Amino acid sequence: MLTALLTWAGGHVDVVDRNGDRLPTAGAFGATRTATAIADLDRDGWSVAVDATGNPTAIAEALAHVRKTGRLALLGIGGSNATFPFAPFDVVARELTIVGVNSVRHSFGRAARLLADDRMPAGLLHGPPVPLVETAIAFEQTRAALGLKTRIAVGGAQ
Repeated sequence: MLTALLTWAGGHVDVVDRNGDRLPTAGAFGATRTATAIADLDRDGWSVAVDATGNPTAIAEALAHVRKTGRLALLGIGGSNATFPFAPFDVVARELTIVGVNSVRHSFGRAARLLADDRMPAGLLHGPPVPLVETAIAFEQTRAALGLKTRIAVGGAQ
């Protein structure tokens, strides 16, 4: 969804996902280029990089590929104890900005309106709903990074 929002704002968006099965969905949301590794896309770096994973390795890679005076936006949550190493000298020398983005703050109403107007192909984000009795299976699939988003059907809801 972030890819669509950035595209609508005029950005040229590249998406990196180690799970290549997810990349066609990124294209449907407006990604200009997709790859399973930064090295397959990066030429001169990016003026803005967004990490939506919270994975320390992904964050370090993104930071390493931000252009001078660029920005790194941290959107993913890696847990309260997650840390990532970076060289403050590098941040200062390249005049980088690192920003934390709390995506849930004041955003649910706006997100609901975007989904309601049918411009966002949200149906591509998930497969068929998983019955409530199979919730444990759904969590295991999510932990294994299978699929995109998982819906749990409660009481026969679709």
